[in-house]
Amino acid sequence: MLASIVDRAESLRRYLSIFRAFLRDIPKHRARQDPDLPPLAVRLAEQYLLQALNGVTAANYYELGLHSRSKTWQEKRDYVGQFDLPRLYRYFNIPGYEALARDKIVFHLLADALGIQAVPIVAIYSPGGTSLPWRTLRDAGELAAHLEQTRAEHLFFKTAAGTFGRGAIAIGERLGDGVWRKVPSRERIGLEELLAHLEGYAPNQTWIVQNRIRPHPALEAVVPDVCPTLRVMTLNQGEPRVTGSILRFGDGDVPADNAGAGGIAFFVDHETGRLGHGVHTVDGRSVFRTAHHRTGVEVAGSHVPFWTEAAALAIESARRLPQLSYLGWDIAITADGPKVLEVNSSSGLLSLQKLNNRGLLAGQMRTVIAPFQGITRCGITLYSGGQRGRVDAPLAVPGRR
Repeated sequence: MLASIVDRAESLRRYLSIFRAFLRDIPKHRARQDPDLPPLAVRLAEQYLLQALNGVTAANYYELGLHSRSKTWQEKRDYVGQFDLPRLYRYFNIPGYEALARDKIVFHLLADALGIQAVPIVAIYSPGGTSLPWRTLRDAGELAAHLEQTRAEHLFFKTAAGTFGRGAIAIGERLGDGVWRKVPSRERIGLEELLAHLEGYAPNQTWIVQNRIRPHPALEAVVPDVCPTLRVMTLNQGEPRVTGSILRFGDGDVPADNAGAGGIAFFVDHETGRLGHGVHTVDGRSVFRTAHHRTGVEVAGSHVPFWTEAAALAIESARRLPQLSYLGWDIAITADGPKVLEVNSSSGLLSLQKLNNRGLLAGQMRTVIAPFQGITRCGITLYSGGQRGRVDAPLAVPGRR
């Protein structure tokens, strides 16, 4: 009885939050004036239902092409939006273990213990005084002394708990005492400017310092001075497998390659490693290309170097983290092979759905979600009827009740 009341209260709370989010998004629909769009009333009704059933926000509705008249309703119901993705990930992955992926320092400690082939940490800049097993620099003076004593160059700085590459900064060749070439802008950057950036972006936070990765020559030719990352998604149901992959290139202005920083993601056929078309977002619209949008270098049709080794690395790494069933591995491809940069417990499913031109629920992942569907659980409600909409026997997700 009590459980039923709690479920009803949770359902009411969820539907109210969905309705409030929908009301906030109405201006986004009104702002779209494309002549080939369905009528506003149709789009509002359709997106509201998709948000209630699959967590599709107004932004997702257009980014994923769900306003298209060419897609059937059942095809649109196969997509999962960002409103429900965080809840969905919590059902894939045991919440108590998410810090293993969310905190980059925790992940590196675990990678060292488990033998995961991760890019090593050179030092930690931790003004907050955190004690760690790497060379820990506790204030600006210690960091400055370390950089000068080691004659450091070609370094990459990122926050330990940051996301989407925010705040990351890279230095290249050393031009003199306390002066480097900033990457990728090639401008001069002095020690004081570097320290001001670290303190201004994340005061008293912990920064990870790593050697700047030089990518495989075939990838470096696409956009110089910014290391692209291969995002490989793995699903572990006793024996991990790759479920999707994208290759991300930066726009060349900032050291990160994330879409939020202007980057572009290309689809990877995870059976062959062949690259398909790419997508990046311009003013809220998904723009599909076969070449890099800034350099013009053709990408589609080529193959990811060391793809077989990269996929095997992701699978073996996932095998060593069975507590987290669904993960996105960020892998750098160098001339010597693949290395893990970090892992994410909430990986790039929106980009993968865009590039694949099909929703997450159209494939095997549907059977994984089935046991956790519903507004009070993962937020997603599966449709039924017809062979395409049929839910097969649920697959067990390790660690879930």
